[in-house]
Order: sequence, then C-alpha cells, then structure tokens
Amino acid sequence: MAGRRAAEIAVASAGLLSGVVLGLKLAQRAGVQLDVAAELPADGTQITTALLASAAAAAFYAVGGYAAPQALLFAALAGAAGLGSFVLLSMVGLGPVAASGGAATSWV
Repeated sequence: MAGRRAAEIAVASAGLLSGVVLGLKLAQRAGVQLDVAAELPADGTQITTALLASAAAAAFYAVGGYAAPQALLFAALAGAAGLGSFVLLSMVGLGPVAASGGAATSWV
C-alpha cells in the first residue's frame, strides 16, 4: 500500500511540475517578461498577501495528497515559513539561489 501511495505522489508531483513548466513556456511564447527572481514585495500588504498565498498553496497541495485534516494547518505554516525565510534571507543580502536553498532547508 505504501509503495502505491508513494508512486501516486510522485506522479502527481511530476504532473504539477510539468504543468508549471508548460505554463511558463506558453507565457514566454506570448511575450511575457519572465524574471528568474522578481523584486521582493515592497510593503507589508504585499508581503502578507504573498505569505497567505504560499500558505494556501501548501495547504491545497496537502489536500491533493490526501493529507489528514489535522495536517493542513502544519502544511500551511510550512508554506508560509518557506516564503518568509526566503524574504528574510533575501533582505539580508543573499541572492535568489542561496535564499531559496536556505529557505528550503531551514525548516527541515
């Protein structure tokens, strides 16, 4: 049972990644300017909105993975913590790659 569950998550993750790549390629062909790392939000409202959006995305991804309802709060907190870490590390002068790596590993 665990093997099937792991395979299902792997396929769902691959589908998600493929969809993101396809969307970026279509946007690029449509002439949308794509930046590797956009500017950080300028004010508290934008940061708050970004934190809420990252929390919602993480929670909904957990729902897609059939997580228990009790786990959704923790998934949302992890999503917000990841973005918050990225913003803080960027504000202290780390580049986008180093800040992304730090945010990805700081909450493990």
